[in-house]
Amino acid sequence: MKSARIHPFAKQMAEQCRRLADLGFSPGLTGHVSALDDDLLWMTPLSVHLRDIQAEHLIPIWPDGSIYNPEAMTLPIALDTHQAIYASHPEVKAIVLARPPQACVWAATQLSGTTQPREASLPGLEQPILLLPATALTLADALETLPVEWTPGDHALIAMAEGGIFSLANTLPSALNQLELLESCAAVELRAARFRGASVL
Repeated sequence: MKSARIHPFAKQMAEQCRRLADLGFSPGLTGHVSALDDDLLWMTPLSVHLRDIQAEHLIPIWPDGSIYNPEAMTLPIALDTHQAIYASHPEVKAIVLARPPQACVWAATQLSGTTQPREASLPGLEQPILLLPATALTLADALETLPVEWTPGDHALIAMAEGGIFSLANTLPSALNQLELLESCAAVELRAARFRGASVL
């Protein structure tokens, strides 16, 4: 049985977690990351800032639900949500919850007054962003309210009211790349809105 200390996938995942922090997308202890390596699910602990994540901090969860956790790290309460998404959307291999600052401001303007899940487009992004209002308590709950034909493709961005931005992708680097692109596009759109005199939070 391999531990996270020597597992190559865990080392690569830890590097991506630190990249997320370096981008400024995980203030404080906010944000968490999970990824699938074949049938093994890896997840960041609740008590370690993403900028400090090392391979030994990551928690592997086997398909039978057993958890190898030698450091006794605390798992995020979102573990069940992540597992449910992986089970229902096998094309998804990585899930990131982050708080890119400009993207969160843009999403808040789009979510204002929204009571039902809907999509919003942002210039520069190929796919629309799914907006989930505050009435959706968790991502899993919110996804249950969506039309049955909705499925994420190779990647998907989901903005939750007061809950940050979820990026779902077929690889962890792709999930982070999508967040980075979203932040860049949101910054441009917010500057354009200010130039037009539109109200920005």
